[in-house]
Amino acid sequence: VAGKPPQITGAPPKAVTEGQPYDFLPAASDSDLQALRYAIINKPTWASFDHSTGRLTGTPPKGSAGTYASIGISVGPGDGLSPDKLLRNADLALYRAKGDGRGTFRFFEPVMDLQMQTRRVMEQDLRKALLAGQF
Repeated sequence: VAGKPPQITGAPPKAVTEGQPYDFLPAASDSDLQALRYAIINKPTWASFDHSTGRLTGTPPKGSAGTYASIGISVGPGDGLSPDKLLRNADLALYRAKGDGRGTFRFFEPVMDLQMQTRRVMEQDLRKALLAGQF
């Protein structure tokens, strides 16, 4: 089935140390054998990100400890075909990463979109109920 999400594995380093090189390359495969394209939200300024491999590298300078919270990453074509869709899904992954604690990053998972849609419907229903005086 075209458009299935890619399989992503790998564990990034648990800590980033000032003045020490950081390097993480996820292992990813696509069952549809399509070329993968990565998108990132909230990349640290000291880091480089390769959109074709998902590699995040760089050396955080002195004074940068604790200055970056969380990162969201999506991988296309499974997470989206357009750059806008990839960035939207990377943003959903960032939202999850922030919920999981500071200094983390998450790859987009389709369940994140479903959870956000469910939340939006609930918010809309609550607004309608408030306007109708049902509380």
